[in-house]
Amino acid sequence: MASTATTVEGYDEESIVAASAARSEPDWLLDRRVEAARAFAAVSNPTPALRPWKYTNVTDLDFAAFPPAEAAIAISGDVPEGNGPHSGAAWTLAKAVEESLEVVQSNLGALVPATEGKFIAANAALWSSGTIVNVPKGVV
Repeated sequence: MASTATTVEGYDEESIVAASAARSEPDWLLDRRVEAARAFAAVSNPTPALRPWKYTNVTDLDFAAFPPAEAAIAISGDVPEGNGPHSGAAWTLAKAVEESLEVVQSNLGALVPATEGKFIAANAALWSSGTIVNVPKGVV
């Protein structure tokens, strides 16, 4: 059986590994990014035959024409005093990974797995920023 995997520069496993290493990301995140890169290569572009894409035809979308880009996100502000370590907080996703916050490892990609579709796989493999807001249960 012939392989349907495709390689797109910037979205390929080798590029993903190099970018992750440049950011000194932890092994667990590298593993997730590699899994996402493999899913990206293995999954075709969605077609209008799929209900969510009924009115949008991206079958011929050329991912090579859209190289990965770095995003710049900053978070400012203070957590109110007296709330302690179980209060809510927000971080850039990159900072949360850098600080090895367990909440990132246990929740990143938990609701929508990278293998769910082409665009989700691309995002999971390549994100460079984002925001995480953590509000523990019972915190107002």
